[in-house]
Amino acid sequence: MGPAPKPAPKARKTKGGKRPRAPSATSATPPLSKRARSEPVADLNEDPRIAAATPDAASSLPVDAPTPVAVPLTPPIAPVAPPPTPQMAVDTINPIPEPPALPVLPAPSTPGDNCASTLLGPDPLLPAVPERVPPVDGLRVDDVFAHVSRTMRNAWTNEITGPKALAYITNDKIVQDGYLRVLAISETLSKALGTPHVRVGHAEPSGAPPTTHKPIFPYLIYGITNTQLDYLLQRKLFIATTLAIFVIPFSVPVSPFVMTLHQLPLQVHSESERQVRQLVRARLLESSEVQRFVMTHHDNIPENGYPSTLRFILDSISVTGAYALLPGGVQTPIYHLFMHPPSAVHDFHRNWLNILFKMKFPCIDGTAIKRADFHCRCCGSLTHPNATCPFKLIPRWPLDAPFQTTSANPSLDQSPNAPRGGKNGRGRGNFRGRRRN
Repeated sequence: MGPAPKPAPKARKTKGGKRPRAPSATSATPPLSKRARSEPVADLNEDPRIAAATPDAASSLPVDAPTPVAVPLTPPIAPVAPPPTPQMAVDTINPIPEPPALPVLPAPSTPGDNCASTLLGPDPLLPAVPERVPPVDGLRVDDVFAHVSRTMRNAWTNEITGPKALAYITNDKIVQDGYLRVLAISETLSKALGTPHVRVGHAEPSGAPPTTHKPIFPYLIYGITNTQLDYLLQRKLFIATTLAIFVIPFSVPVSPFVMTLHQLPLQVHSESERQVRQLVRARLLESSEVQRFVMTHHDNIPENGYPSTLRFILDSISVTGAYALLPGGVQTPIYHLFMHPPSAVHDFHRNWLNILFKMKFPCIDGTAIKRADFHCRCCGSLTHPNATCPFKLIPRWPLDAPFQTTSANPSLDQSPNAPRGGKNGRGRGNFRGRRRN
């Protein structure tokens, strides 16, 4: 018989006197520590990283290996998107800010639509201006540039060589600081043209304004193209939320309006208008001064085979009758006289008007003479007062004067040479140099 097999070595006792239990065949997982038993154990099948391991990997651990500690597993990792292309990286990491959206505007060839100024109010685009804008009669270059210094007018004429125009705000006053006016005009016209910015120039006022009416004060429009200039001049009128803006040519054309006649007691109707027209025609035909002027200055008369220059002017005469209110509410007839100007040169046209202004037109019913011009502060016309301005019939026409409460400092919104201080504009008031007890 062979030697007897050696007995198996006894298990070494631990400090507590207990022998460690050998792992059973049915349990391949080593015993857990107290810390491991106190922490929640995640289901191994829920983690794709553990599920991918070999099922018998845990059973291959040696007996004396350190006891593994159960670590809480992180939530499942979301699927990673594919790396962006270089163009995508630029747009997502450092996106370029988009420019503000511009309002939908009509093409420059579409007249008759309005624009709104967000500077003066958030109202949407206003109703369209009528296709036929009423004329502004009697707009003269001397009135337009009456309060612009000659130095600034020469600078506008000589230094700005590109397309340019003039704009004026209705029912406005002359101010030293035109900053708010410039912003309002620029924003309104920019929206109308669909351009980011329209350049507007403001001239320092010159001379004291009249006390009888509000004169118009022009602002220079420049930095535009010829197409934009044509659109502005074709449309003429731009209504914003609280103001209306007229655009006129920089070279103000001579007006066919001559003057308003009164002191002729004829009821206004078509027959009286025809009678006044014949009266003016006969008086001009017999005036030697008129004939000499027309024979010398007739650059504005078209060459169409007319028998004579004077005949062309006489045939162009038209008369429009109306009524004006006298003190006390009495209505008196007046007649507006129009005719084709013989010369387009402003100096010659001024002389032509002076010849006509001093003329009298006698007839059996009375003698018609020149009446003082109206000065409509609403549109600047010389043929009607502010109360009967036809532009007020346009829907949502701004009836109030603009820029009423725009400045916290009233001194910045005063008219040039306006009196300051106390009574009669002198000093600090009624108590100047007077001791108060």
